[in-house]
Amino acid sequence: MAISNDTANKLSDAIIDDVAQYVTEDPRFVDLLGELVTDAIQQKLGDIDRNLLIKLTQRVSSKLMCAANYSEVFYPRCPINP
Repeated sequence: MAISNDTANKLSDAIIDDVAQYVTEDPRFVDLLGELVTDAIQQKLGDIDRNLLIKLTQRVSSKLMCAANYSEVFYPRCPINP
């Protein structure tokens, strides 16, 4: 089924809230995000106290607005949420 860019944009705008809610409430997403953020923190800071790692993971995760990176131009695709 071929649709125009305008139609695709309108359709994505119409469903974005429901899709975002589904994704962010899915335990697989929550687990993956936590795992990746934890790995990134450990790579940056090395071996740190577990309680500090948990706290930093929660804080960093809550500040990310993530999207898949489908473009080589826009990297990374997890800007900080103001």
